Amino acid sequence: MEVVLAVVIGALYAAGQYMMLRRSYVKVIIGLALLSYAASLLIFTVNGVTRGSDVEPLAGKPKDELARKVMEFKQGKKPGTIMPQLAKGYTDEQIELMAGWFAAQPAK
Repeated sequence: MEVVLAVVIGALYAAGQYMMLRRSYVKVIIGLALLSYAASLLIFTVNGVTRGSDVEPLAGKPKDELARKVMEFKQGKKPGTIMPQLAKGYTDEQIELMAGWFAAQPAK
């Protein structure tokens, strides 16, 4: 399924770029529409493509586990490239609220 989606997204991007290079305003607008559809499709399908990778879904995980992991990033106990900087920007209360929200989401 990922291959089909990749081909469709690639075709939409290619067609959008081709249409935007035409001299007609109508074709440029159609090209922009195709590019926006391709971008939307890419965003909506990215969750399915990341399954099975190192990225673990947050939805449906226990609140305590999520809060503990973010707190480890915040305190420097868990290494990371971006997440430690992001976690330091949140208060403990905000981390608890985020963990509660993700825990309430249905698991995928």
